[in-house]
Amino acid sequence: MKKMLTIMFLIQSAAITALTPVLAAEPLSAFPGVPEVTGAAAEKKVNVRFRNISLPEFFKYVSRETGLTFRLADPELNTVHTTIYMKDSSISALMEIFVKSKSLEFQRDPQDGAYLVKRAKKPAVFPPLTRKELEDPLLQRVVNKKVRLKEVALANFLDTVSEQTKINFIITGDTPDIRVTTELNNTTVVDILQFLKSRGLEYSRITDTSLFIVRPAGDGAERFSKAETAFNEKKYEDSAALYREIAGKNPDSDMADYALLMSAVSYDWLAARDNSPAALKSEEEALRALIMDYPASSRLGDAYLYLGQIYSGHAGAAIKDIDCKKALGFYALAIEKTYRDWVKAQAEVRMGQCYERAGDRLKALVVYKEAARKYPDEEIVKSIQPLIDGQKTLLNAGIELENSGEYELAVRIYETVLKKDPGSDTAREAARRIEICKSGRH
Repeated sequence: MKKMLTIMFLIQSAAITALTPVLAAEPLSAFPGVPEVTGAAAEKKVNVRFRNISLPEFFKYVSRETGLTFRLADPELNTVHTTIYMKDSSISALMEIFVKSKSLEFQRDPQDGAYLVKRAKKPAVFPPLTRKELEDPLLQRVVNKKVRLKEVALANFLDTVSEQTKINFIITGDTPDIRVTTELNNTTVVDILQFLKSRGLEYSRITDTSLFIVRPAGDGAERFSKAETAFNEKKYEDSAALYREIAGKNPDSDMADYALLMSAVSYDWLAARDNSPAALKSEEEALRALIMDYPASSRLGDAYLYLGQIYSGHAGAAIKDIDCKKALGFYALAIEKTYRDWVKAQAEVRMGQCYERAGDRLKALVVYKEAARKYPDEEIVKSIQPLIDGQKTLLNAGIELENSGEYELAVRIYETVLKKDPGSDTAREAARRIEICKSGRH
């Protein structure tokens, strides 16, 4: 037995299950394998609630409810059983579910108008969502309740999403054993779909419903999978190039803005590793392309945050001419254009650091306290808590020594930070400042 993503249903090797779609499908469907339904049947809504029913019996029931005739063209389909629960579904939506989840197709017999049900020669193509489709309010629904998941099955993960958003999912095909460790907090449906793509899956929405079919991605997703793998393995040259290629070749796809953002993040890590101004320039170019080409993207806040960090000296490599005034503008836009708490928290803390650099420690402290009040669980806020409490962190002690020209002592303190908390954002900042001190870029 293979567990369904939708709540309370199971999917077997020859079964499909779906939770009730929130929206009804349009009577006409442009999806291949789903012919046009005309006449009174186009307006007919059907309730189906069957467990382990054979296809002949299922389509006999649908014929009785709609007045349409269905014939199984392949004898082997007589042995296929399905479990399917749908309410107020159009005929087109029912056919589309079978086309996308079980690789069937429907053809209308021109002589008697009957619908022939047969095996498709190949699985249905799942085209990427367009930018316009991504702006659908349905896909902008947010998981507001904070949920922490650790090593849960993919099905359980999407069950949680369904409970929060009323978006429903069917897993089909030979899906890998994907385990999910994440925190859901102000996460949109678009974020969830992009996460599925990053895990080697693809999806397709049943026309104008809240139901998605999820299956292992075909060969076309191989490049994206390679980019994600390269990034996770810290091969940032490869991931930056792959992400840029994905965005360049598929500018209208649902992943283009995400790919641009991840190329920028890859360049940021390259800049930090190699102290590379060229990588920093490439990062800025990718961020500005995202902002210009995708003004409705849910990733705009992230892009403005990274731009702000470049100009305030908090990016992977420092710049000669820090421009905190420009950075503050970017940070304000980051807060305005995002729903992600971590982006807002990081932007606010960076704003405080800009005020501190300008010598206005009182204003910086006010900003830090406000960030701590609103985002107490975010890591960057925790890192500045000692400042709020009137204590000095090792990192800030090093920064004070660095600002006073005591570079050798500052480097010693930064090296202590690296040993104390390796892999953290604080350690990354310490490593960056070590390079600054050693290169004399002051």
